[in-house]
Amino acid sequence: MVYRLKNIDELKIEDLKKSINRGYRFITYPYSISLIVGNINLFSPVYFLNKEETKKHTLKYNLISSILGWWSIPNGPTNTINSIKTNIRGGVDVTDDIMLNLTEDSLKSKKVKIEYIYTIFKKPEKSTEKDFIKSIKKTRGIITNQNIYLGRYINTEGFYYLLGFDNISESSKQELLTHLRKIFHNHVHIEIIKINPNDDVHQRLTEMGALLKY
Repeated sequence: MVYRLKNIDELKIEDLKKSINRGYRFITYPYSISLIVGNINLFSPVYFLNKEETKKHTLKYNLISSILGWWSIPNGPTNTINSIKTNIRGGVDVTDDIMLNLTEDSLKSKKVKIEYIYTIFKKPEKSTEKDFIKSIKKTRGIITNQNIYLGRYINTEGFYYLLGFDNISESSKQELLTHLRKIFHNHVHIEIIKINPNDDVHQRLTEMGALLKY
């Protein structure tokens, strides 16, 4: 994967780090386009922005989706709505991935090849969170007043969710999966874990996933 960089002018890596400390982020915006044979999801170049500068890019890429994204069945409307929702929330923050792979040469060319990935999860849709919470509440033996995190892997085909608990028994895991299978189709992969703070993937889930209110 190669990201094209915008709004970086003649900045050096140290300049970028200082700006990031002041609140600037590398943001990309999804948009949806319907073709005769189907619908495709695309991402904009990566913009280096502060919070006040994000609105015009949100409007631009949501306008593209609104005009071009709806017209293929069955995925056009769903992909268009998901792109618009993501952009309203601020787009996709890829700052950690950019900085992990950025070199002076890539900065000069304004293209960054992503060889090492930091961001592996994104927060699920609110409706998906509600479905998971509904199933958790039906499951016996789950301790209340604990942290529960839900994240969707972003670099896999289809839907793959990781659900992490501070504490959960094997019997509760199996019962919870049974409840979830009544809501989600078999092509949706769901993994339930007890969070290990020393595991890198588990740690990223707590950083990037949604903290479920249960």
